[in-house]
Amino acid sequence: MKLVFDPNQDFQIQAIHATLGIFKGMNYQEGSEKIIADEEFNMLPGTMITANKITLSEQDILANIQDIQKEEKNRIRDEEVSDALSFIESNEQNSIETKFPNFSIEMETGTGKTYVYFRTIFEMHKQYGFSKFVILVPSVAIREGVTNSANTFRKHLRNIYPGINWTINVYSTKSTSEVRDFSLSTDIQILVMNIDAFNKKDINLFYQENENLSNSTPADFIKSTKPILIVDEPQSV
Repeated sequence: MKLVFDPNQDFQIQAIHATLGIFKGMNYQEGSEKIIADEEFNMLPGTMITANKITLSEQDILANIQDIQKEEKNRIRDEEVSDALSFIESNEQNSIETKFPNFSIEMETGTGKTYVYFRTIFEMHKQYGFSKFVILVPSVAIREGVTNSANTFRKHLRNIYPGINWTINVYSTKSTSEVRDFSLSTDIQILVMNIDAFNKKDINLFYQENENLSNSTPADFIKSTKPILIVDEPQSV
């Protein structure tokens, strides 16, 4: 049996465009942003990292969000329109402070959310140059479902986005090559991670220095790329 995907489902295209609208007004960033990693990320000075770069201000992003919410097709009441961005913040001891905007994208069951966020990844790369994406999942079963879907979509995505190279890997504590490739490559890099990678910080290899990563931690390598984080099934994470 061969699956055939329709690339022109209106409700899916609307969802993709709504997400892309967050970055309206931003120019394409050629090759993303190359940074020389230093002590800010606990990395060996001189390590070349390819990172996402957002040139919009928080005010610009908020204005874009409000424009999206006010579109009639999104059926959001005036009193529900955001008056400020929602942030996830952390300032834990012995770690750098993090603060980044958080966006909730809701789709009904069976409408193809996995397909939509893969298409959105490619559109983000095509329009804005973003290349680093982390997909966070709550369980091994969903992780396997995401990677299997990616392989199913591969030919379909190649037809829609010819010439765009991409790699999807599953993070594993047993190997650091996925983390290094994710950080250094200029192609689309998608890293699928189980939530357990972030738990039990005191014993988790994700936060421990590794000689194969120039004595940096996998967390530092990934963090330095400023990835776009896609949380699948966030109510379970």
